Formats: sequence, C-alpha cells, structure tokens
Amino acid sequence: MTDNIERRLAQHRAGQSFYTKQFEDINLVYFECHTKKGDAEKRELQLKGWSIAKKKALIGGNIKELKKLSKGPERAEV
Repeated sequence: MTDNIERRLAQHRAGQSFYTKQFEDINLVYFECHTKKGDAEKRELQLKGWSIAKKKALIGGNIKELKKLSKGPERAEV
C-alpha cells in the first residue's frame, strides 16, 4: 500500500523491498485507488487471502471466472 505508486514501484525495482528483491524483473500488473487508508488496508488483506487463480482472474479482468471462483464449493453448481 502506498500513496505514491511510481515511487513504490521504483523501490521494488531497486530491490528495496524484502520480498521483491529476490526477483530480477518487477512489473506492475494491477492496482486500485482508495480514498481512505482503512479501505485500502481492508482490500489488501482481502486480496492477500485469495487463491492464485482468483488473483489471475482479477488481473486479467475475467469477471465471469472471478465470480465462478468466488462461489463456495457447495454453490458452484447452482
């Protein structure tokens, strides 16, 4: 989470982030803007809890797949 996306991306690319410094090439594939810090924190925690498949659907803009993946196993066939 940041209030300056360009600065944060530069930090990641410069290896200044503990997690991303282990990767050679960093590309921004998705971001959201929020007016309230609390809303941004809540959304970040939500996305971190998602499966990789669900994150890929979000990044790809595949709303149909995202909705399918959002359904629980007991409701998937409904």
